[in-house]
Amino acid sequence: MNQEPNGTAPESTQMTTGMKFIYGFIVMLWVAAGAAVYVTFFSDDAQQQLANAEQTETPGEKPGTLSAEVDDENKTIVFNSQGEVVDPEEANELPRQLEPFSLMNQSNEEIGLEELKGKPWVGTFVFSTCPGPCSMITGRMKQLQSEMKDVDFNLVSVTVDPKNDTPEKLTKYADAFTADLENWHFLTGDVNVIYELIRSGFKMPVAEMKPGDILHTNRFVVVDAEGNYVDSFTALQDEQFHALKKRIRGLTPEASIVEEPTEEKLSEEESTTKEEL
Repeated sequence: MNQEPNGTAPESTQMTTGMKFIYGFIVMLWVAAGAAVYVTFFSDDAQQQLANAEQTETPGEKPGTLSAEVDDENKTIVFNSQGEVVDPEEANELPRQLEPFSLMNQSNEEIGLEELKGKPWVGTFVFSTCPGPCSMITGRMKQLQSEMKDVDFNLVSVTVDPKNDTPEKLTKYADAFTADLENWHFLTGDVNVIYELIRSGFKMPVAEMKPGDILHTNRFVVVDAEGNYVDSFTALQDEQFHALKKRIRGLTPEASIVEEPTEEKLSEEESTTKEEL
């Protein structure tokens, strides 16, 4: 029988020693990585930084997104739009006749104040590449359209980035929300006309801080059939959304009367749902 030469360790022993070294090295790497993760995410300093970041961010918006603030109780507009100062008293004087304007919709049709007269309309200000709340705003508009099919009114989404939002891009944007274009216009055009409409007509903020970063209001504006700006709502909030629907119905007497739920009723329905669950 052949035997291993004297002084030579078996091959299996050599393998075991090498593997132990490799395992030890891997364990050291895991320990180092774990320590780094702890310092980054779970240490007291890291937790404090995270808490500070959460306090400064606006709910529903991505970090770095700028938006206008509005005092809902007094409907006072508070903003600093590159020196565009609005007198709160003037901004709150409603109704107010809008100045004529003319823009282009997703179908390259000219749509302006005159074309919109005859029916009340709800307007919002968004852009297709918005990293913030624009998708939620347009989603609410879709919900508004779906829930108020018995009311004869128009919806108007005006881009605040007309340099990039061409009629073709707005068509794709509308398709993404399955918008019914029978009574919903997505408008683009001259940036000066759009900004003048928002700033001087609706007394709302808008400003391009840098490419792709545009400060704009999140409010839904309401215009009556005569072209008067009559109200505005932060309709991403459920209570304000129902108030918006009620306001539109009030401007269309022929619409069927539907009682919109009050805040108290909404709270009761939520409590009932929780109890049933």
